Amino acid sequence: MNNLNLKKRREKVLEYMDDNSAAVFFSGELVRSENGNDYEFEVNRDFYYLTNIDEEDCVLILTKNDKKIKEQLFIPENNEYSSKWTGIKLSIPEVMALSDMEDIFYLDEFEKYINELGNDETLEKIYFALDDTNTSENYNLNLRMFKQMYKVFDNLEFYNIKRCLNELREVKSEYEVDCIHKGAKNLKNAINMAMKITKPGVKEAEIAATIDYITRKNGDTLPFPTIVASGKNATTLHYIKGKDKVKDGDLVLLDCGSAVNKYSADVSRTYPVNGKFTDFQKVIYNIVLKANKTVIENAKEGVTLKELNDIVIDIYEEELKKIGLIEEREEVNNYYYHFVSHFVGLNCHDPFDKDKPLKAGNVITVEPGLYLQKEGIGIRIEDNILITKEGNINLTKNIMKETDEIESYMM
Repeated sequence: MNNLNLKKRREKVLEYMDDNSAAVFFSGELVRSENGNDYEFEVNRDFYYLTNIDEEDCVLILTKNDKKIKEQLFIPENNEYSSKWTGIKLSIPEVMALSDMEDIFYLDEFEKYINELGNDETLEKIYFALDDTNTSENYNLNLRMFKQMYKVFDNLEFYNIKRCLNELREVKSEYEVDCIHKGAKNLKNAINMAMKITKPGVKEAEIAATIDYITRKNGDTLPFPTIVASGKNATTLHYIKGKDKVKDGDLVLLDCGSAVNKYSADVSRTYPVNGKFTDFQKVIYNIVLKANKTVIENAKEGVTLKELNDIVIDIYEEELKKIGLIEEREEVNNYYYHFVSHFVGLNCHDPFDKDKPLKAGNVITVEPGLYLQKEGIGIRIEDNILITKEGNINLTKNIMKETDEIESYMM
């Protein structure tokens, strides 16, 4: 647990909080399908970042009162019914060891405690971690509980502490980078196997299943549904149907992830179904590859993601004019309609600001793409880059992306 520095993480949050305040973090809850089955649980990543607990119905409360601090964790208690249906829950000693916390209580004490806290005359503020990318109360327990408590405790001021968590999570520790790097190594094996089984007539879903199998075989989890898109399907950015069979002469675009201890690697590669690029496919592919390499060369401290994206547009403007695909810079948008980068970490898309200068410890994607719908060509090449004081390290450099490498491997 020393690798995680959980106490240090919580200390940083407490330093951010004003005196006479409390911060409340919920782990989340099981979501049920229409027929009553439970979906796979996804823990709230801010809660996990502060506790290392991956279990539903838990609550972390940090209080700072008269400059004295408390760290309290509420967990569900095992009962015979839930143990049979959803498994045995963590015990208090197990939670203490995982979270590096001492004050652990069962959930049935939470309501009494929060009422006492809300009625404490010395308490002035309550913080919640509210993510503005998920505004559905059905799937956002933090938001739902915030609204309930806001109505009840009208004597308190309510604030969002999400910015603090975002800033803390931006800079990755050696442990966090190692997890992402392990995921990247896993994806190398998965992508290589996917390329080997690809041939005309194979289903996109079969290729995706191969990637998922290799990933899960190594004990990792999938941070997002694997995308395998062939031909014209690859011009849809988040194509997930996977129903078609790949065809001779088409390209296959893979976008896949592997999470180790919740930390995600996120990689895209594109290759020909029959193992050989056509001349035109190779021209377009190498334009994307040039953008990918140039952005990686320029990814360093002080540069913003927006500036990296501008590099892609500059290259595309020049290269697409050369081959007669466009006449004006604005036309690049017809073939490139996403952003070149995002942060990766506990979320595949970790919080980030495209106008904020990069700093050492950031881990970003570099993923330029070109999408020619009329020609049925979609190409994306995505690497994961660690920003360092000296420049950067490509965590996915061993996953092949040169056309001659790909053709040699597939033949």
